[in-house]
Amino acid sequence: MKIPVIATTISQPDAHARLKYSDCRPLPASYMSEYSVLGLVVDEFDRAIEVLGGAGLHIEREAFGAEVEVPGPDKLSEMVGILAEAGVCCSIGDVIDSVYQG
Repeated sequence: MKIPVIATTISQPDAHARLKYSDCRPLPASYMSEYSVLGLVVDEFDRAIEVLGGAGLHIEREAFGAEVEVPGPDKLSEMVGILAEAGVCCSIGDVIDSVYQG
């Protein structure tokens, strides 16, 4: 399973370009509360990618940010812990809340 990694803020020089998830992935015509795209929302995008890659996780760069391969559902919290140990603030959440303009 792959999940997106997206910056939490547009205060970073190119973070606004990373918030283009909806340009790269199809979304429903109208947002419904039961629809979500689970992702890692991080405060330091480049550092998060470096840390996750250094931990041996497969990362694919995308126009909106990146996607990381999650070896299994039980590993997701482990990934958040790896990021926290490296000083990267991370939450697991619905990335569409950050990008949907419907």
